[in-house]
Amino acid sequence: MVYFGMIIISIKDPMSPIHYGGDYIAFWSAGKVANEYGYSKVYDMDLLGRAQFTGLYEIGYAKESQRSTFTTLPAPFLSFYLVPFQFLSRINNIELSYWIWCLCNIVVLVTYLLFFLRRVIHPGLNLVSRLIFLLLSVISFSVFDNFVNGQVNIFMMVCCGEFIRNTVGEKPFLSGVWLAGLLMKPQMLILILPLILIMRYWKVFWGFVITAGFIGAISCFLSGLDGFIALIKLWVQFPTEFGGYNAVTGPEMMINWRMIGLNTNRLLNSSGDWVITFIGIAITITVVILIMETRPIFGSPRWVVSMLGVFSATLAVTWHSHYHMALVLIPLLIYSTASKLIPEIVFYLFSVITPLSVIGSVLVYRALHFLMTSQLTDETGMVIAVSGFLMNMVIVYWVFRNTYMVKVKEEAKIEH
Repeated sequence: MVYFGMIIISIKDPMSPIHYGGDYIAFWSAGKVANEYGYSKVYDMDLLGRAQFTGLYEIGYAKESQRSTFTTLPAPFLSFYLVPFQFLSRINNIELSYWIWCLCNIVVLVTYLLFFLRRVIHPGLNLVSRLIFLLLSVISFSVFDNFVNGQVNIFMMVCCGEFIRNTVGEKPFLSGVWLAGLLMKPQMLILILPLILIMRYWKVFWGFVITAGFIGAISCFLSGLDGFIALIKLWVQFPTEFGGYNAVTGPEMMINWRMIGLNTNRLLNSSGDWVITFIGIAITITVVILIMETRPIFGSPRWVVSMLGVFSATLAVTWHSHYHMALVLIPLLIYSTASKLIPEIVFYLFSVITPLSVIGSVLVYRALHFLMTSQLTDETGMVIAVSGFLMNMVIVYWVFRNTYMVKVKEEAKIEH
């Protein structure tokens, strides 16, 4: 019901297309530019802006008077990942193209989760339990957020799921191959790659390196040196204030420590609360190190639950992390819950805590608006972001408790 209400509100405001399909606009326009000018121009903000405005103007979502103030959305991906949008952009109606993209993603999401549940999870798990896992996955806010924005994280989820499946199946090289798929959003690799090197998982590492080299070579071939340099510049500017992209990246809506510092500064009207962000990042990384100090056997259930902690922590510490990126956690959550290594309630909360938080915030906002005469700021966006961040912290806590703390207790028993 919450999701349905959000969709209706978005569609009823036709002059704000960014409310749904906003990210897809960037991907579609990159495909359009690739078709018309070549891949070397897919990072040209002027050409992207022209394609985006024209696409929206043709379906009545933009007016000519808005052309001078139109905000261009970048597509900061390696060219390799933009190839599908070259075909989707041939559908000139951008809205129809968006709905086709969503339909394809729904099919992939459900099909892959059914495959994962059948091939990876213990065969003793009954049909009802499998369907519950599927339902909880599909209704999670990360899935909803991915579809509303027209994002690409279903692919990221599949890569993470195959990374785990091949690890459990004792195929470390293939595990590394699939891990390289996360280069679509390289900020998701900031913790896992150093850990792979520290833990000396060499087959995983070489699988990653060879595949990453292939993806990089194809991207360079498509976009050329000029295009590759333009992408690097975009990556440097994208997460920073001086890059001018904060209006479209929405850091106040992320699910990381950066969001906590930003909203704390805003609410307290100060600029000194970034200390909270950096302390939080340091503590989170320390917890990850302690989790991996338990040295779980590679491919074991405890290793998988440790990876759940690593990726949850990554979402909290990386500088650019939106709710839809939490899709990568779903295969890890399914495996860890089915293996009884984290409580079932954690998976339930992952699926429902944000919709419940939205209901609560809307009710409180309406009540206060009725009781007070002054105008209130609608903080639903911050509620969504904070609930996602807290969910990350809950997952990290349970992984820490069921790995490092269990090890400490076992060592204490041995000493006694």
